[in-house]
Amino acid sequence: NNMFIIRVMLSVLVLALTFVVGVEIGYKHGHKQGLLDAGDKQIEFMVNYIIYRESTNRHEGVWGDKGLPYPAYGIAQFQKRTFTWMKKLAGRPDLSWKNEDDQRWLLTWALKNGYGSHWGNNYRRALRMAVESRATVFIQNTRI
Repeated sequence: NNMFIIRVMLSVLVLALTFVVGVEIGYKHGHKQGLLDAGDKQIEFMVNYIIYRESTNRHEGVWGDKGLPYPAYGIAQFQKRTFTWMKKLAGRPDLSWKNEDDQRWLLTWALKNGYGSHWGNNYRRALRMAVESRATVFIQNTRI
């Protein structure tokens, strides 16, 4: 009985601390700190989640923000000006805005380097879920 209570308390503590760390990394630092320390699986999950929410995994002819001065295009819904700016930051002038693989690559780069906030709520939700899943794995692997 005491072991069960200890395990539950440890689980709650780990979840709370992991969430606080995730919030600190993802929300407060914004562009200053990326997710370079996150595992590849967390980044891959976040990329796939954001892509699904932005375009339901479709690329060709998928336009967003049509009523705004700078419409977004493609699988990751990049605005052209944002894509151009980020590919310069990434040192990849060869990337093309309307290329699906290039959008996926640049989104991955953006998440790893602290630019995920450009995807707003989809980024925040993906970050929260990735942090929670990391905590769950830690708890499952912890033996008391």
